[in-house]
Amino acid sequence: IRRGGVDLSLEEVIEAFERVYHGENGSGGLKETERALIDAGTLRGLARRVKIGVVTGRARKDADEFLEREGMMGVFGATVCMDEAGANKPDPAPVRQAMAALGVERGWMVGDMPDDQTAARGGGVVPIGVLTRGEGAGTMRAPLLRAGASRVLDGSKDVIGLIEEVLG
Repeated sequence: IRRGGVDLSLEEVIEAFERVYHGENGSGGLKETERALIDAGTLRGLARRVKIGVVTGRARKDADEFLEREGMMGVFGATVCMDEAGANKPDPAPVRQAMAALGVERGWMVGDMPDDQTAARGGGVVPIGVLTRGEGAGTMRAPLLRAGASRVLDGSKDVIGLIEEVLG
């Protein structure tokens, strides 16, 4: 923001984000347009076979609202949110917290941002990059690889395909 010639405090940036994300004056925010990349039924089936969790940069209330809206409450064995991990990605602490909550020592972390890859690698799990839908998704391949992704998948179907391949 500063490089663009605008001088705002972090608090002002957060406040502006919250208005856009949550909406104001009766208008819906961007959160109403969000959709899960993998449907709840697919995740439920996966959760019957392996332990799965979420590490998110969202606040607990926002994460719970999204999971509820998408029919995913109770699907994940661990949900670690930004306001309870003691650190935010790219710090590996949230990844380690999720691993401990799941009771596992090995795992993968699938994420669409470089910070996800850095946190995964630092947390001792295999970082898997995934390109999300939308224009410009392909431009994220190189940044994900630079951040440590062991591979970058083209979308959520490829994530499920890889998991199915590994599980047999």
